[in-house]
Amino acid sequence: MTVLQAELRKRLWATILEMNLQASLDSGVPLAISFDDFDTSSPRNVNDQDISESTETLPYYEETTVTDMFLQLLLLKYLRPRSEIVRRMNGAYSSFSQDEVQSLTSTLHRACRECNASLAGNTNGDATEVFKHNMADLLLRRFLLTVHRPLATASRISEPGFHFSRKVCLDSATALLSPPHNSDFYHLTFIGGGIFKNRIIHASLAICSDLFIDMEELKSVEWPSTYRKMLIDSLREAVRQTTERIRLGETNLRLNMKLNVALCRAQCADSGSARQLKMIEAAQESLKAAYAVMQSRLSVMDGKRLEQGQGHLEHSEHDWQSLGLSVNEDWDESYDMPDIGLDELLWLGLGEGGIAVSDEVE
Repeated sequence: MTVLQAELRKRLWATILEMNLQASLDSGVPLAISFDDFDTSSPRNVNDQDISESTETLPYYEETTVTDMFLQLLLLKYLRPRSEIVRRMNGAYSSFSQDEVQSLTSTLHRACRECNASLAGNTNGDATEVFKHNMADLLLRRFLLTVHRPLATASRISEPGFHFSRKVCLDSATALLSPPHNSDFYHLTFIGGGIFKNRIIHASLAICSDLFIDMEELKSVEWPSTYRKMLIDSLREAVRQTTERIRLGETNLRLNMKLNVALCRAQCADSGSARQLKMIEAAQESLKAAYAVMQSRLSVMDGKRLEQGQGHLEHSEHDWQSLGLSVNEDWDESYDMPDIGLDELLWLGLGEGGIAVSDEVE
C-alpha cells in the first residue's frame, strides 16, 4: 500500500468516527463504534500538497502547526471526551458529577481555543480557512450546550454549578449564533438540516432560558440591565436567522413564532392579561410575516417554472391561518418537537393573569 493510500484510509476513518459521533448525539442512540473496535492510527499532520502517488516519506510538522489536516486532527484528538458525553447522555444514567462537568468543560474549552488558533495565521482572510474553523467550532461547541443546558434551567438555580453552567451556555450559544463571518457557512446554516438546524434550536433555547431567568431574578427592577439588553440582542439575532431559514425554504414556522413571542415578552412592560394579548399578537404577526415570505418564494418558483415552460405550480388559495399553527393553542402542550423547551418558558408568561387563551382573541 502506498503512502497516499494509507493516509487516505486514515483520513476516511477519522471522518467516519466524527460522523458516527455527531449522528449519535442528534439521534439519541448509543455510538455505533467504540474505541475497542479499531486500532487505526491517526493521520499525519501534513498538507494535501505534501502527498502524491510518488510520495515515499511524509514531511514532519509539529502538532501545533496549522496544516490542511490540523482541524480534522483536532476533532480526532478530542473525540474521546465528546464520546463520553454522548455515552452518558444517551445512556440510562445521564447525570454528571460536578467534578466531571468541570473536567469535560475545561477539556472542550481547550479544544475550542486550539480551534481558534487555526485562524491566527490567516492574515489574508482566506474564506476557506474561516469556513473550516466555523465548522470545527460547531462540531466541538455544541457538546458544551449538551452538557450544560440541563444544568442551567430555573429548576437548578439553587445548585452549586448553576451559575457556571448558565455562563457556559450563554457563551456557547452566542458563539454558535455569531461565528466569524463567512458567507458560505452562513448560507449552509440557513438551508441545512441536522446539526445546522439543531444549532439554532439549542442556541436560541439557551438564550431564552437565560433571559427569562434574568427577568425573574430582577423582576422588581423597572429598567432592563445591560446584561438583559445583550440577551435581547442575541434573541433578535436568533429571530433573524430563523426568519432567514424560512426565506430560504424552511417550512417549520413554530420555532420562529415562539422566538418572536419570547422577544415580545422580554420587551413588554405590561403584565397579566395585557402582556398575554401582546404575546398572542406577536405570534399572529410572526405567522403573517412568515406566510408572506413563503408566498413570495412560491411566486419566484412559479416564475422560474414558467420561464422553463413547465407551467404553474399547483397550490390552493389559503391564508396564514391555514398553516396548521394556532396562536391560541395550549402553550404547555408537549409537542413532538426539538424546541419543546420553549413551551415551558413561554407558559410562564401566558399562564399569568388568570385568563385563558381562547379562540375569541384576534
